[in-house]
Amino acid sequence: MYPPPLSAVEPCIRNPILEGADPWVIRYGDEYLWCFADGNRGVALHLGPNLHTPGVKRVVWTSPEAGPASRELRAPEIHHIGGRWHIYFAASDGDNRNHRAHVLVGEAEDPFGLYELKGPLYTGDDRRLTDGNRWAIDFTIHEHAGRLYGFWSGWEAEEDSQHLYAAPMADPTTVSGPRVRLSDNAVYEWERVEPGGRGLNEAPQPISHEGRLHLLFSASASWLPSYCVGRMELHGDDPLDASAWVKHPVPLLAPREDMPGVGHATAVRSPDGSQHWLVYHAKLDAVPGRARVVSIQPFSWHRGRPVVGRATAKVPCPRGSVTPDNRPDRRLDLSRPVADMHFLGHHQLLEFADDGVRLGRTPSQPANLFRSGEKLLLTDPTPSDLSLVVEFTTAADQRDVGVLFRTTEPTIGYDSQRGYFAGIIPADRRLLIGCTDGSTWRELASTHLDPAPDGRYRLEVVAVGDRLRASVGDTSVEAWDRTHQTGMVGLRVVDAEALFQHLEYRPAGP
Repeated sequence: MYPPPLSAVEPCIRNPILEGADPWVIRYGDEYLWCFADGNRGVALHLGPNLHTPGVKRVVWTSPEAGPASRELRAPEIHHIGGRWHIYFAASDGDNRNHRAHVLVGEAEDPFGLYELKGPLYTGDDRRLTDGNRWAIDFTIHEHAGRLYGFWSGWEAEEDSQHLYAAPMADPTTVSGPRVRLSDNAVYEWERVEPGGRGLNEAPQPISHEGRLHLLFSASASWLPSYCVGRMELHGDDPLDASAWVKHPVPLLAPREDMPGVGHATAVRSPDGSQHWLVYHAKLDAVPGRARVVSIQPFSWHRGRPVVGRATAKVPCPRGSVTPDNRPDRRLDLSRPVADMHFLGHHQLLEFADDGVRLGRTPSQPANLFRSGEKLLLTDPTPSDLSLVVEFTTAADQRDVGVLFRTTEPTIGYDSQRGYFAGIIPADRRLLIGCTDGSTWRELASTHLDPAPDGRYRLEVVAVGDRLRASVGDTSVEAWDRTHQTGMVGLRVVDAEALFQHLEYRPAGP
């Protein structure tokens, strides 16, 4: 599982920045508006000032219990067209063969307002046929030379052979003509699912730059480490002229051993507008499957064409990112998210409620769920020498529950952060302090702790210089270590479930 060990050189961001698949993000005023599927049954938006830390999440639409758009919701994208918000996505009735493109139309200027479901959109060859519609996913819309076009990945017939298609659109909810297949899906070997086998193209993303129209797309299989991002360019004025599309012979974004299976890329500017960034998903590891995470990477343009290279685990902070507030002390009841919270873990393992925030509880109907040592960080700087208190409830059979402090370079993964952890392991009857370097765990000290009969704990941590101390009631443990001197504070569980009710910290002296 990536990422690999990292050096202590800073500043930087470690990829991945969050759990998720099929990322879509646009600028919305001075902020970023992200759009994701929520548990394959809804659409969630995030809004925040920085590209590398998506903001507070809100589910804006949940699918009906039954019908053609009730299951397998994938790849939503939000677009502002003609003064209204439109969210395009693929969904089915629970049978993958019935995947079709749908659109939600906003009823207000607020992207977090109410939406009306429209569709399915027509993605076939002949409207006159009663069964003429065809399988479609990854639908997107783009204006070129004053006209609207839809792009998507579809089956040629009633079989799994995915190609890229385009069609004219009369308006944001109406496909007005038959589809055009833009290219064969196995022009190059890197597009094939297996060597010499079938090709697979999906996730088209149109990008206009200096008068040229480019189409990014994903190739090979999303569940394999060979997944990559390709590029086509329109040589001419008509996106529906298949002969005018020229496919570049090498991938735009290629995977590597520690970042396998990269795909579904889109482009957005940095906060100050001076940089171009690619936002994409990657596999969590090389094992075939759909555990996926989101990463970002800057790219450049050369002679009107995008230049990216291989996926990178460590990238600079996007230019113009908002500087976190310097708050030396805070008190949070944890019943609702705040702007500087950043969750690293599967989104279905985070839940805010009136009595606090729950980390690690598996939902009754999970979708593509995986565990990764879930953590909820406060990204604002904290004092190097600090005293913090956290109150939480957990069961006697659970694993690690506690707090991170002096934490830097956090990303998804059990020990994928640099910093300290103090907490309890009820199942082992232990109170402990440990250290992580970005990929490995080192226990510094531990002591026996009897589980609380009611499962409620008040954990106090003091870090002054190289002295680290953790206490629960009358039981304490101390360690001396100077590996990490400064960083963020956060909550963490490791293969455990806990309800965190209160967190506070303040400066501490010798």
